[in-house]
Amino acid sequence: MHLGNLEVFAVQDSRFWLDGGAMFGIVPKPLWSRLTKPDRKNRIYLGANCFVALYKDAALVVDTGWGDEWSQKERQIYRLEGGGLLRRRLADAGVAEDDVRFVANTHLHIDHAGGNCRNGAPAFGKARYLVQAAEVDAAQNPSPLSAGSYREGDWRPLVDAGVLELLRSDAEPLPHCRLIKTGGHTKGHQVLLVETADATILFPGDLIPTRHHLNLPYIMGYDLYPEELVERKRQFLEQAVKDGWLLLFEHDVEPGFCRVEKSGKRFYAKEVARAVR
Repeated sequence: MHLGNLEVFAVQDSRFWLDGGAMFGIVPKPLWSRLTKPDRKNRIYLGANCFVALYKDAALVVDTGWGDEWSQKERQIYRLEGGGLLRRRLADAGVAEDDVRFVANTHLHIDHAGGNCRNGAPAFGKARYLVQAAEVDAAQNPSPLSAGSYREGDWRPLVDAGVLELLRSDAEPLPHCRLIKTGGHTKGHQVLLVETADATILFPGDLIPTRHHLNLPYIMGYDLYPEELVERKRQFLEQAVKDGWLLLFEHDVEPGFCRVEKSGKRFYAKEVARAVR
């Protein structure tokens, strides 16, 4: 999608399977299974989509997927397909590694930050990595609920290389591209809002992981601050309906730019364009 001299699109690093009950929290299986079919182990099919905002000589990449540093056993647990495809698919889209000036993580969970580093060094050598300070603190000192969601190798090499920039509020790394701290899913979760005269696009990360999570009660068991998440989600969705925003969901299997509509208390997604370049 071209917005003046800015191009935005998605790059899919991988696809994988996670427990459907965990992905829909308090929503009963008879309801969520109408939206997405589980496998024999109750897992549902998901994508790991990264958002790219590209100017002529600079790119911002939001989230880096799973990466490729996983054992065969770990890959089997998640039925991981791909992983580590981000850099190759960026190159296929004409984005050189050195064009990536900023990498932002919505948060540091393994499926969002697994491609931050390779072989103990930053994967994008010319980039500054933008993460909320509260998220780095959570990764350094995880609770028993979240310890399995973080790997030190996804952020420690960034600290050692001096390329990790700790954010304490909202930030605008490139024109029209604003990172907004939301909390909710994790203490330091952030989203990307692209605002131009042509369109406004929200990349909500795990605040709204798929188009099947638009309705307010449809949240994940992984969400550590659910009441905060639901309120931020409501605010964004109301604004999206009012102002005609587009949304791009991180964990849709087939990513597309979607417009949000509302009927009564329920929100719906209507895809208007494919997002993969």
